[in-house]
Amino acid sequence: MKHRYSKILFILVVCFLPGLLLAQQGGTSSPFLMGTGARQLGTGGAASANPQDPTAIFWNPAGLEALPRQALTAFYASLPYGTSYNFIGYVRPTLNLGTFGIGIHRIATGGISERDERDVVGNEFSYNQNEIYFSYAKNVWDQLVVGINLKVNYQAIGQFSDTGFGIDLGVFYQLGIQNMFLRDLKVGLSIYNVYSPRLKPGASTDYIPHNIRFGLSKALTYGDVRSPFVFVVDVNKGDQQEFHLNVGTEYSYQQRAMLRLGYNAINGLTFGVGATYQNFQLDYAYAKIAGGVFPGSHRVSVTVAFGKSRQELWELAEEKRRQEIERELAKERERARQETIKRLLEEGKGYYASGDYFNALIRFTQVLELDEGNPEAEEMVSETNTRIHELRQREMEKLAAKIQEERERKQLMEFVDKHVSKGVEYLEKGDYNAAIVEWKLALERQPDSKLIKDYIEKAKAELLKRIDALIKRADQLAKKGNYNEAIQVLNEAQVLSQNDLVKQEQITRRISELEKRLNVYDFYQQGLVAYRAEDWQKAMNNFEKALKLDPNNWKIKKFYEDAKRHALAREQQMTPEMEKRFYRAVNLYVEDRIEEAIAIWEELLQEQPYNKRIIDAIDKARKQLAKRHKTTK
Repeated sequence: MKHRYSKILFILVVCFLPGLLLAQQGGTSSPFLMGTGARQLGTGGAASANPQDPTAIFWNPAGLEALPRQALTAFYASLPYGTSYNFIGYVRPTLNLGTFGIGIHRIATGGISERDERDVVGNEFSYNQNEIYFSYAKNVWDQLVVGINLKVNYQAIGQFSDTGFGIDLGVFYQLGIQNMFLRDLKVGLSIYNVYSPRLKPGASTDYIPHNIRFGLSKALTYGDVRSPFVFVVDVNKGDQQEFHLNVGTEYSYQQRAMLRLGYNAINGLTFGVGATYQNFQLDYAYAKIAGGVFPGSHRVSVTVAFGKSRQELWELAEEKRRQEIERELAKERERARQETIKRLLEEGKGYYASGDYFNALIRFTQVLELDEGNPEAEEMVSETNTRIHELRQREMEKLAAKIQEERERKQLMEFVDKHVSKGVEYLEKGDYNAAIVEWKLALERQPDSKLIKDYIEKAKAELLKRIDALIKRADQLAKKGNYNEAIQVLNEAQVLSQNDLVKQEQITRRISELEKRLNVYDFYQQGLVAYRAEDWQKAMNNFEKALKLDPNNWKIKKFYEDAKRHALAREQQMTPEMEKRFYRAVNLYVEDRIEEAIAIWEELLQEQPYNKRIIDAIDKARKQLAKRHKTTK
């Protein structure tokens, strides 16, 4: 809102600015104030706010900035009395430096007769005046354009001529207000001869007076639709002129054909047409001169636009800038690419050195994506693939070994399960040794199995209990003299203890001892049978054999000594003293003192162990004693 009011304030200032300027009096009006350009003259000469072609050099130099591209305009007007009136102008817009222009205005006539004070006709002379414009316009603030003309004015009358210099200023503003009444409104202000050219073609010096022109241009709009009608109006005030009004309108049909109508307070109604084809435009205008004092004048101008438009130049500049940026970015990308390649190579080599071939291959492959055919990366990819292949081979070998190990483990478990199960079957049958054998086979394949070890220990403990029980039973049988049965029990215990060397040795000793006892017993029994049958030699032999097996057996030793005495008994002569004692024992026997008699005879037998008389006496006494004991019972 503030921005809009600033623009309106600017318009008000521009509108009242001409009234603030102080006009100088005097001077000779410029013949070029008639204007130039058939298009502009067709709308009554109201052109300070409607720049369309290089004629803006004359109408308002600030309007040059509104021209989109280079253009050249040539203008011709037919004036009475063979007078020529021409203009040619060229404009070159730039992107950032503003717009430059150059133009030449010329009016010339000839065949003018000289007359002296007495009105006598003399020689003929010619008249011409040229004005050369060096123009410049620049946008200084938000569509506000300031322009300037540096002018060189040359005038020649007959043999007299002179050159003067002048300056024109202009302001042009295009409102950007989106309002039905103000949209597309353009404002122009031009001040001719801010610095007036001084000319002295003869004896006196004259100057070209100031002239101020303020104008508006408005294209009609209906909502968002732009009308083909454009209305223009200018207010003029010069040092030697009163305020006068120039108004006009232009109708454009598809920007191809134009119809113009205008009014000029000096020359009256004006009329014009125009046509465009591609970059060419032809314009025509007709107007009276000096309100009809002179015949009407035909005005024609041709405009050629060429080169690229300001928008196209801007796009080209933007494209050039974009390309430059792209080149810089490409350089930066290339630098970044080279740095990335260097970094990836270093990272890849680091991974390669540490044995991380997978990440190394990724880095080297990324280098080849950035720099196809990079020899170092290709070499490292080849070496890395070789290492990966070797690792893969080792992994396959490990996998094969693992599979084989798993197969062996499975076979091992099957073997272990088989023998553990068989051991349990043997255990259930009471065959502890077979069970232990099976479990030991399983334990060889699974030495850390606590369960199998526990089975074996428990089986051994149970087996030991059974062996100890059998040994105890054998001892009991042996005590009862059942040596054969005791040996059978020990043989059973020996079978059970086949895996226990200590027990085996212990049982073997017991069996040997029992077998020895059994032999002693057999010899002893055979000796007793012979002894009772009084087969003393045979009895002695059997008792002798028994003593060899059991030399400390006092009972067998007693029978052996007795059988030996009987077997070796013979008649021996006793000493008188022995005879005396012998008969004393006989008397005791008769007295039925048998035991005392036996005691004396045994003493005598110590002296003569093989005395048959003593041995027979003892045998008889013992039989008698045994008979008595039997009778007593």
